[in-house]
Amino acid sequence: MKTLTSCLRGRQHVLRREPCEDRFAVLPLPGGLAAAAADGHGDARCCRAGFGARVACASALHALSDPALSPEALAGAIRQRYERLCRRHLARHPLTEREQALLAGLAPLYAYGTTLVCARTDAAGTTLLRIGDSEVLALGSDGLPFPILAADPNCTGSATTSLADPDAETAARVARYDRPAAALLLFTDGYSYRGQLPAGLLDLLRAPLPDAIPAELLDRGDHGDDQTVLLAADEALCAGEGFRRGLTELLDRLAAAEALRKLQRERREVMAYLRLAQKALRERQGEDLRSLCCHTREQLDRLQALDAEIAALSAAS
Repeated sequence: MKTLTSCLRGRQHVLRREPCEDRFAVLPLPGGLAAAAADGHGDARCCRAGFGARVACASALHALSDPALSPEALAGAIRQRYERLCRRHLARHPLTEREQALLAGLAPLYAYGTTLVCARTDAAGTTLLRIGDSEVLALGSDGLPFPILAADPNCTGSATTSLADPDAETAARVARYDRPAAALLLFTDGYSYRGQLPAGLLDLLRAPLPDAIPAELLDRGDHGDDQTVLLAADEALCAGEGFRRGLTELLDRLAAAEALRKLQRERREVMAYLRLAQKALRERQGEDLRSLCCHTREQLDRLQALDAEIAALSAAS
């Protein structure tokens, strides 16, 4: 499988002169590969998160390389090795007074806090795992995604499940499929596509993969978080007619969904304007009133058009 990767230090980390705390790793396997991506927590208390993310990736690949390990035992094996390696590092490099103060009473392992996503695919099938708010996606030979891993209710806003949590094993989302993946996509939440599929990256699978992810497809938003993207594809499977057809259908659905989101966002903005205009109509008079009425009429016309477009898109999807 051909693999494209990108790991960028977030703008906020650059401004604060902090290192990138994302990590990724890839392990070629006979007829497939194993891949992992980890997002070390940006919380100041997780002062060794970068090392924790590196250990998490290494632990994931070690577990995924064992074909005898069942999916049910995968999360436990990763968590145990991660904790063992972090505690070994801790024994060799004890927490400084400053690091102890930052932890503010939390268990020392939280200094290494990180999320983790990983995947293994080969002729025998595909296994996906997620702990925290990073994302992992697999596409089959039909060009359509495998079922998305169930959402973790503990991941909301900036809060996320951590591999450092004692119950990380039970919080893990794991899925096993008895078919190989044509493509795998892993990315940390700094890529800012939480809850959505990144159409731009998926579109790369329509043709032979380039040598690197095009810069225009990488998210350089203002959130400032580190971002890691890993795309792996079996180019022979991706060249199949069934894959191309299914992928085109998927991308068409994503484009329609994005168009609908934009229309709904614009509708909310129009409604907000009209609420303010209603209040202003009671307060203004003369030329100001006539101008406001004109703008209000335009917004009402736009609202009617938006409702029609939203109804048409909703009916088509």
